[in-house]
Amino acid sequence: MKILYSLLFFIFSSYNPIFSQGDSARKGKRPTIMVKPSNIWLNKNKYLNSFDNQGQIAFVPDYEKALNESLELKLAISAINNLYSERSYPLKSLEQVLKSIKIDEAEIQVLASKSGFSVEENLIDKIRRTANADIELDLTWVLNQSGPQKNVTLIIEALDAYTGKSIASVTGIGRPSFSSDIQILLKESILANIDNFNSQLQRYFDDLLQNGRETVLKVSVFGDSEFDLESVVKSSDLSFQGEIGELIEKWLDVNTVNGQYSTSTITDRSAFFEQVRIPLFNKDGLLIDSRRFYRGILETLQKTDKNVTAKLITRGLGEVRIILGSK
Repeated sequence: MKILYSLLFFIFSSYNPIFSQGDSARKGKRPTIMVKPSNIWLNKNKYLNSFDNQGQIAFVPDYEKALNESLELKLAISAINNLYSERSYPLKSLEQVLKSIKIDEAEIQVLASKSGFSVEENLIDKIRRTANADIELDLTWVLNQSGPQKNVTLIIEALDAYTGKSIASVTGIGRPSFSSDIQILLKESILANIDNFNSQLQRYFDDLLQNGRETVLKVSVFGDSEFDLESVVKSSDLSFQGEIGELIEKWLDVNTVNGQYSTSTITDRSAFFEQVRIPLFNKDGLLIDSRRFYRGILETLQKTDKNVTAKLITRGLGEVRIILGSK
């Protein structure tokens, strides 16, 4: 673990504009970070379970078992959390998030038994929705030993928690050593890669601040709904008269950052909008998430001359489904 700590220290103590007074810091807001082990590490250490999902092999990480059994994992996560905490970054604990999910699942089971209510989410979606972090850091590390010599191979991948997309990564390979000079050797192995990692993170933050978060919006219709996406309505708010599907596109034109979104499909019964950029903050400067942002569509629909009702369901952080015809 001493070698692992040394490598982590040099990654984050090297010059990094993200940890200095960069754009996000000057704006008084910092991204929320959550650290978790990668699937590669989980699989290697037998904490990745597999099952048959309609003929396809699917994998489910057993984070709870890993955290309960691996002291090395908890120390590695703690080491990185401390580095971010020292720089005043808000953090979310994977362990605490898992405990919150257990409580949430118990409450949902009670609701389901009484009303038939259910939400289809996998574990990753539940973790992201519960943690509500901006960035996830996936850790992979291997302790290598050749005779009396040891070194560490470490990979850190930064993921956008809203999309799951990789936004930056760095790999460090320490040189084999017999002595405490390993710290210097590890620093030398990381410096060749850290500048690229920093620039990837900086480009991501610049884009996030300028163009907003990337989300997905799905719209569907309840089977017994009196409305569909081709129903004609009038909206005084948007000075609009036309089909509901067109009204939703009009709302996205007005409310997304720079009108950025892509209409993948739209029919009378469903619509799918990708790469929908939503602002990080509302007009009062407060943080806004997907659920709060897309509630604006429900309010607009209800204010039309037909008083269209709809239900909003979130999946993870970055995917929202609006269903016409029910609350």
